Amino acid sequence: MIDQNDVEEGGSTPPSGTTFQGPLGSGAYMDIGSLDDLLERARNNNDGGTPATGRIKDVEIRVVAITAATSSVVAARREFVLVRREGTLRVIPRTLYAIQTRSWWGRRRIERELKKKLLR
Repeated sequence: MIDQNDVEEGGSTPPSGTTFQGPLGSGAYMDIGSLDDLLERARNNNDGGTPATGRIKDVEIRVVAITAATSSVVAARREFVLVRREGTLRVIPRTLYAIQTRSWWGRRRIERELKKKLLR
């Protein structure tokens, strides 16, 4: 899932209110929703395929941005395991910290992946 898809056609809401795109001021952030929201969008979106069925056992959250200063990609990812016990869902991180994509090759790979998804 590379963006939020539920934009009303002909609506009066600006794109910044319905997508995860747009400039941010220094120190500002964009709320992408709760983990439940992300999982529901991933189930329904699934890269253009059919909605995902069954239980999701783990999830990787990847955040990608373009910096205005260098016009390059910055990215980080973190993986979580979803454990269900006695009717409750626990989200357990696999690592203590997010893993940053720092190398030129890694950033270039992410750019290619995003461009490929945008052209679908």
